[in-house]
Amino acid sequence: MTARILRALLGVVLLAGAGCALPRIHAPATALLHDDLADNPDGHVLLAVTGEGFGRRSSAGRVRLRNADGRLLLELAATDHTGVPLWSDQRLVLVAPAALAGKPALTVEVATGVVGTPPAAVAFFTYEHFDVPRTDPDSNPSPLAIAVDHRSRVAVVEEFQTQVKRFDPSAGWQVFDLPQGPTQGIFASELFNGGATRVSLFGEQIIVDPADRIWTTQGGWMLYSGAHPNHSRVVMIEADGGAARIWPVPGDDNSVVGIAYDPASERVWFTQAQRAQREGDTTHVAHPARLTSFDPRAIAPDARFDFIAHEHCERPADAALGVCSATPARRCFDDGDCVLAARVCRDEQSDDRGCFREVAIPTPADGKPLALPGPLLRHSDGTLWFSGYWGDNDLGRFDPASGAFQRFPLPRPPGEASCDMSDCVCFPPRDSARRACPMRCCLYVLIGRGPWGLAEDAGGNLAFTAQEAGAVALLPRDRFDDPRCARLNADGTNPCIVEYPLPNYDPEITQLHSVVADDAGNLWFGESRVDGLDRDPARGAALGYVQAGTGRVILLPPPSLYPYASSGRECRPVGEPVAFSATGIAFDPRRGAIWNADYCRKRLGRLLPLPPPAR
Repeated sequence: MTARILRALLGVVLLAGAGCALPRIHAPATALLHDDLADNPDGHVLLAVTGEGFGRRSSAGRVRLRNADGRLLLELAATDHTGVPLWSDQRLVLVAPAALAGKPALTVEVATGVVGTPPAAVAFFTYEHFDVPRTDPDSNPSPLAIAVDHRSRVAVVEEFQTQVKRFDPSAGWQVFDLPQGPTQGIFASELFNGGATRVSLFGEQIIVDPADRIWTTQGGWMLYSGAHPNHSRVVMIEADGGAARIWPVPGDDNSVVGIAYDPASERVWFTQAQRAQREGDTTHVAHPARLTSFDPRAIAPDARFDFIAHEHCERPADAALGVCSATPARRCFDDGDCVLAARVCRDEQSDDRGCFREVAIPTPADGKPLALPGPLLRHSDGTLWFSGYWGDNDLGRFDPASGAFQRFPLPRPPGEASCDMSDCVCFPPRDSARRACPMRCCLYVLIGRGPWGLAEDAGGNLAFTAQEAGAVALLPRDRFDDPRCARLNADGTNPCIVEYPLPNYDPEITQLHSVVADDAGNLWFGESRVDGLDRDPARGAALGYVQAGTGRVILLPPPSLYPYASSGRECRPVGEPVAFSATGIAFDPRRGAIWNADYCRKRLGRLLPLPPPAR
């Protein structure tokens, strides 16, 4: 046994005895090939190595890239900040020469001194991006949610939008204008001088039904408290295009977000926020948060409906609530609540083909009322899942057949532990002398983890993300009806939920939005950066996946390393770098592609694995 081997073995023993983690790669490492000369003029290959035990950057650290036959192609020292712009304990990012693009059987090893990892394969992906067209000069939308149809076309709904868009990689963009009635605007927001606007702020989910029809929603800002109407609509685009079909939603201040299509009943489901007003310390509720469905075959669309009420809210002077004059079963604060009131199904009405059926989301006995439900998912078992985004910090499940609700509470967000709110208040009045609490801490109070993206995997399990959680989570199908899932353990965790934490998660800058399962069972997600800001692009937000079978989190290189400067309309001031910020994510099984919405850069991104999957 040589002295070199003895020293290596002794190093391993000493490290183990000292409790130091040995380096380990969560295979595969990943590489991006991007041939955009503006972004990547030198043709560099970006690589990411996710794992553990890499330690800090030091002169002893090395990364070695080898060919299929084991021949060394490139060795990078940890101290080489150009070749290794990021070296952290759980994640390495490398910038390699263009010549490595032609080495599909590449392997990578990481050495931290006397110990190193076995070689791990490198999975290659091509990365492309496509600018979302900006065709309405009166709005500045950003892509928020996406869905892929059977023809590999990507449907896009944006935040701050007046249109729906669809991208065909072989034919380009289609833009569908969404007309409104002859008013100054049927939506309202504090962001637009506190007035009426034709720009929809809500409409944060988009789906494609089995016939490739696009469904999405529009709505005004939930927190608007002014005098203008603030309505919501359901939008449908036929598979072959044409004029949008639009269904006005009865009432006012609906704040519709989630939408789902039930192919069994051919009904469309959507969420509605709590309709409430606050007077002093008292909150008056006209309608709780709801799940609502309607049959689009039985109710005629009306794209130019003006939302003018044809009945009045009869409200005594000393009463917080009234009733609609021609529909006394409908409670109201003002006339806007009585718009299309007669089109809402009465509780005793059994035939709901021609009306909107509202189902109130109950408040748990030990919880808060849900103020704003997020996205919806129709599960293959026929139930509907919804994100308890604002006010309840949980997931909900509804069975339309039985009318039963279930709730699955979530732990508190990990970043909350660093918040000291003993000497501050959230959202103090402008003339208040009290110190304002940090915004992220106030968000924890309002939304908890902020559950958002929902997906069903091949086994029927429910995958989900939460904006402030720093983890992708899974609720196994065989636990759906386990009563233990309806409450948290003594340590504040849900015993039925499995979490897969992100490496190097920073709660102050990182958010998660959406999740999708691919054909292999991997759960893909995208990180985003608050306000589009990356102080260090090598630590930037990335796409990644939870690996099927192992539960390991695999990150791709951060696209923020491909520079993008703001024109003043992309989340940052003019000339500042704009971070990659993934919101919506979708899988195209026909091409094996992962699509993402890059919110601040206003792009769609497409990842294609190499070699392409056989079909």
